Amino acid sequence: MIEENWRSIILFGKNVASYKFALAKTLLELDTSDPFITLEDLALPYAKNIASHLANCKKQITNPNGSKFLTLCESYSNELVDDDELRAVTAKTAFGDVIPRFHNVAGQTSIDFYEDLSKSKKGIMLTDNFYQLLQSSQHENFLHEAESRWRLWEEAILSNLSQHFIIQYDQVTDELYHQRIDKLRRENITSAKPALNGYQEGQCFYCNQEILLDAKKGDYGACQVDHFFAWDFYKKTFYGDIETSLGKEVDRIWNLVLACERCNIQKSSNLPNKDQNSKFPNYLKKLHDKNNALIQSPLPLKESIMQDTGLTETDRVSFLDKIYNELFSIKPYPWEPELIQE
Repeated sequence: MIEENWRSIILFGKNVASYKFALAKTLLELDTSDPFITLEDLALPYAKNIASHLANCKKQITNPNGSKFLTLCESYSNELVDDDELRAVTAKTAFGDVIPRFHNVAGQTSIDFYEDLSKSKKGIMLTDNFYQLLQSSQHENFLHEAESRWRLWEEAILSNLSQHFIIQYDQVTDELYHQRIDKLRRENITSAKPALNGYQEGQCFYCNQEILLDAKKGDYGACQVDHFFAWDFYKKTFYGDIETSLGKEVDRIWNLVLACERCNIQKSSNLPNKDQNSKFPNYLKKLHDKNNALIQSPLPLKESIMQDTGLTETDRVSFLDKIYNELFSIKPYPWEPELIQE
């Protein structure tokens, strides 16, 4: 419950500025031995997180006029402002909106990870919920997920043309990249793994084993990006060995899931089972549900998936069914993992 609430703040908030991502990262990085955090203690690492992103993306707010705070952070990046000034001005001016609104998600409020004492005591009091979050085995994943979501959000507002681009996957680098429809422009955005992990709640798509983004190959929790409809089907279609309607969109985010190493190897180019039984889910429906979760997230994932698979839920179900049925007629051997964790 606590992990789900934290992820909802990061993944589903309708953000008009990057401040919530910066605050989330700062809270996870802070020394929290004392639950009371003054605004001054919060200010410098928070502003530095903003400044580091300004180096790659000058736009951190949808307001075309920007803000005085962002100008301050940019001045710091250009060594025109020192730590003391950055800390003092940030503590005084930068938290008026983000601290009170951090827990708001789509008009509703999640559980509290801190008590807002910014007006009365010039700080925040971390709650037991936050300390339970830090004890979670997913703790390190949360930091990666916040950074990845921030990068995706930046890309959307930077282009201001979300309807004109798609998000594709580079199998060599494991990066998601932005592909403009109207121009030949390819630019890496973020690693695909943290971009997907939060929506899978830190579990393998197939067997539910825990995924740890920092795990190395062969270690517990290690994962790989898997094409639900295997790349091999597209390759054989491209070379005329089989006839299907599966195109290069196989490398786009709607078809990508995170799998533990065992499932990724065992599945290979097989089709996951779609006949739900007492032991295994309908994996095609699970893919549809994952895409719907991504669509509920703000720019740019929503637009990219809807362009590829359909504007309505009915269209998207039909799209997946069509691809599955075509491939199943060629390779009618549904795959299931060896075991599935509850």
